Parts: sequence; C-alpha cells; structure tokens
Amino acid sequence: MSQSSRPTGHSRPAFALVEVLVAGVVLAIGIAVVVSVSSQSLANQRRGEFAVAAAAILDELLGEVLLTGPDEFGAYKPLSGGCEDPWQDFSYEVVLEAPESPMMPYDVTAIVTDPLGRKHSCATRIAVQPELLDDERDRRPDEPMDREARHDELEEQAGG
Repeated sequence: MSQSSRPTGHSRPAFALVEVLVAGVVLAIGIAVVVSVSSQSLANQRRGEFAVAAAAILDELLGEVLLTGPDEFGAYKPLSGGCEDPWQDFSYEVVLEAPESPMMPYDVTAIVTDPLGRKHSCATRIAVQPELLDDERDRRPDEPMDREARHDELEEQAGG
C-alpha cells in the first residue's frame, strides 16, 4: 500500500493554532500603535491649548503696557507674578528696557510660563505717548496732505 500525501488530522489544528497566535500578535501590535498615537495626540492637544492661552496672556500683558505706557507700567502692575483666573497655573514676566533718549521707544518683552514649564515670549517696541513727555513742539506738518492727489499720483506712476 502506498501512503498518501494528504495531511493527517493532527497537523490541521496545529496550523490553525499558529494562525490564531500570529493574528493575536498582529492585533496586539495594532492596539499598541493606536494607544501610542492617541496619547501623543492628546499631549499635542494639551500643548496647543497652553500655547493659545499663553498667546492670550501675552496679548493682554502687552496691551496693558501699551495702555498704561511702558514708563508707568511697573507702578500699575508687578513686572512678574502669577496670572489671574482662569489662568492661575501660568506665570508671567515683563522686561522693560528704557531707551537712552525719552523720544525713543522702550524695548518690551513679555514672557509667559505655562503649567508644563514651557516659556512663550513676545518682544516689541512701545513708545511713550508724546503728549506725556511735556514736549511743547508743534508736530503738525507745515502743509496738509492731500491724500486723494497723492493716491492719484501713485496710481499714475504704477500705471504709466
């Protein structure tokens, strides 16, 4: 009698067991990837929320410096400290560098530290309002500007 090359009954279940094990490993790897990506996504979202809040705080700080004037800001508000609600987890610092001449603008840098310890900053130059400098010079132009004529002149130059 010749033996057939047909698989026996024992090898078929073993092959199915290997398939199940491979499928389980692939599934486990897929779940691990999904969990990793979702946790990174949540961390990025949180950092983004802090960056938006820090930008709002920076805007408010620089607006206050502009409103009160850089020369008077220190008397109006502390140059560093914790933020008020709803941003009590943030802290701020304002650095004012006085110019050499009273007619020059101040260098103003606002720095906000978020709850993760990341620093967000914005630097600008803000001048003291001329009427606050006791400057009696008349700063109006010698002759008024005709804006329509100037616009027409620029249009002619651009077109011709």
